[in-house]
Amino acid sequence: MNEKKETTSGGGHNPIAFVLPAVFAIGGCIIGAVLTWFLLRQGIDSLVFIGLFCGLAAGRALKFKSKNFGFFCAVLGLFASLLTEAYLSPFIADGSLLFFFTHLQDLSFATWIMAGLGSYMAYSYGKA
Repeated sequence: MNEKKETTSGGGHNPIAFVLPAVFAIGGCIIGAVLTWFLLRQGIDSLVFIGLFCGLAAGRALKFKSKNFGFFCAVLGLFASLLTEAYLSPFIADGSLLFFFTHLQDLSFATWIMAGLGSYMAYSYGKA
């Protein structure tokens, strides 16, 4: 009874309908980053929560299904995960953000798996 309609590119929805879910997605990324920071202080690396909370928050606010918005959540979740990793675990050689993003290939395999899994969850839950 409370099913969401599937839409593709645009689907005739007002672009304003994406504003609140986008704000919720950003808020979910912030909550996930704070949780990741807290768990990292306890010795648990948990980048996956950033994408998870991004998708969950946006999916709850979205009133219809949208694969494009799910893609937006996936990209936002991946970017927020990498930004959080740069802030919490900078490289020893240079702690700058530019150095971090030009040396992404030097990140560990586990970091990429967790960021990618979080991005997948952001897509899955973000498309509602």
